[in-house]
Amino acid sequence: MKYVWLFISLLILNTLLWGGCTDGDRRTGGNSSDADSDSDSDADSDTDGDADSDSDSDSDSDSDSDSDTDADSDTDSDSDSDADTGPVEGDTEYPPIGDGGQLGFSTKYWDCCKPHCAWPENVSNGQMAPVCTIDNQLTTPTIPQDGWEQGKPSGCDAPNDPNAVFTCWNQAPIAVSDSLSYGFVATHAGGEFSCGQCFQLEFNGESKQTLQNGPSAIDDGSAGLKGKTMIVQATNIGYDVTQINGAYQFDIMIPGGGVGAFNGCSAQWGVDNSQLGATYGGFLQACYEKLGYDQPHDTFKSCVRDMCTGVFSKSGLEDLLAGCLWYVDWMNVADNPAFRYKVIDCPDVLKKVGI
Repeated sequence: MKYVWLFISLLILNTLLWGGCTDGDRRTGGNSSDADSDSDSDADSDTDGDADSDSDSDSDSDSDSDSDTDADSDTDSDSDSDADTGPVEGDTEYPPIGDGGQLGFSTKYWDCCKPHCAWPENVSNGQMAPVCTIDNQLTTPTIPQDGWEQGKPSGCDAPNDPNAVFTCWNQAPIAVSDSLSYGFVATHAGGEFSCGQCFQLEFNGESKQTLQNGPSAIDDGSAGLKGKTMIVQATNIGYDVTQINGAYQFDIMIPGGGVGAFNGCSAQWGVDNSQLGATYGGFLQACYEKLGYDQPHDTFKSCVRDMCTGVFSKSGLEDLLAGCLWYVDWMNVADNPAFRYKVIDCPDVLKKVGI
């Protein structure tokens, strides 16, 4: 009998010890440990993915979707999207300037010279504009001397000098959408206009001629630009860049835009001066002079396009050809279009190839 009571006592003790914990609870406890491990792993993986390239980010996303729950996958997707905070070609929006900012107008040029901002005495922080050799190989703008830097000569002054440097061809403008482009400019000297400064230009459908002669002088090319935005960086200071009725001039770098006062392009591109269009106004001005000013707008576009392909179709000149055709297709061969502008922080897409 005493063994019966002993057996009953042991059964009661076992129930008191284990009665509050089911098999289901123990399984959940085991999975909680796994879930914590997954959470830590995902956090580390996402942090690395944010710092690394898009390919790492995509790999993380695929791995997470295979191993994590739907909720984790959504969280990772949001995290990867938020990580792309720097300006990237094609996905950056700039708030409209509207009636704010200041009034400006653009001209165009491409002289192939060493930029003003590639001379050490013209920059205050040591960050100079990039320069290239005569065959478009990136090089340094200076030659180290004993305790100082000697600037290499410009290809416009000494094209046959083995140390001569020129404008790099990747300075040509690029379009990332129908309404947004990036490029480089020569600006006025002084004030907010300095080497490396960036600006947002919002074209208003008017032109330099409008500023001078009123609304009757609007050209079709400028009218077609209304509402488009261009983000530019100053890599050159033009002391002949001026203002009209308080509107500042921005001289946009466009292959085929005219060499202006200096010409390093004939030597660098191996072409005759006659192929470069008008000294001021470039290919478009040459088309005006050839065809007259009263032709349909599309006729001028076709003329400029033909000149672009005629000069830049040679292998190796693809950046220049693309920049010239950009003027035809995105900028609508606008003749000195006007805009409103404001100073902005420089996006990475310009700093990568500029200052």
